[in-house]
Amino acid sequence: AEIWSLRVNGESRNLYAQEEGRWMIPLAAGQTSHVELAFLRKGAKIGLQGRLEAMIPETGIPSKEIRVAVLLPGRVELLSLDGPVAPVSAGDWPQPAEITGVPLRFSQAYYKGEGMTLALAYKEPLKNGK
Repeated sequence: AEIWSLRVNGESRNLYAQEEGRWMIPLAAGQTSHVELAFLRKGAKIGLQGRLEAMIPETGIPSKEIRVAVLLPGRVELLSLDGPVAPVSAGDWPQPAEITGVPLRFSQAYYKGEGMTLALAYKEPLKNGK
């Protein structure tokens, strides 16, 4: 995966890499930090139907909630989700202007910083509605 952006409390920050694939994220001093980490993973071209896996790397940072958004092309619909998160509405999750596609939003309360895998089953509806 490639790190696309890092924001802490709404401000862009640089992500620092350490040995052994570890990251250093500069948090806000003396206050709660809301960390938004976006990364891209290039996969095989999706077909008319299938299953995609999205892997969330271990952060080691416990938090009261983790929010995950997965973007699928607008032409496909989600059939099912396997993983430790639950679907949520867009609510206060604004979609960045540079993002295209259908954002699927999920969350999990009391995240301990562990890695997780989500498996999404999808299909592209046929043009006659089936």
